[in-house]
Amino acid sequence: MSFNPDQPRDSDGKWSGGGSGGSIERIASQHLGVDSLVPQGRDSADFHTVSVTSVRAALGDAAGGISNREAEKIAAKHLGIDSLTPQGRDSLDFHEVNVEGIRSALTAAVQTRSDQRFSGRMTMREAPREVARRR
Repeated sequence: MSFNPDQPRDSDGKWSGGGSGGSIERIASQHLGVDSLVPQGRDSADFHTVSVTSVRAALGDAAGGISNREAEKIAAKHLGIDSLTPQGRDSLDFHEVNVEGIRSALTAAVQTRSDQRFSGRMTMREAPREVARRR
């Protein structure tokens, strides 16, 4: 079952996702310090400064493991972040992103995991966990 952005909330009212650890709201809070993925209509609540390493960790958690190339494609498309490799410069390593971009990026990561699972494209690291999960 894949994530459906048209039905974004689970029974507890959280944005739902798959991956390795539950809701994308929990992932956003844990990795990015974002408590709500619902736009509030205020810049102070809707825009957050995030580091490239925290974005990479959040996308990896949402997808249950994702290649750097896939994570960078998602970050570029949904967040406007070209590289998730730390460059040692604040202007390149920290970005202002909005909650809608974060939600769509995490949703895309969950969908990538779902697509990989159904197409059989799993990494060697993921395959043993998936076999154990199916037993």
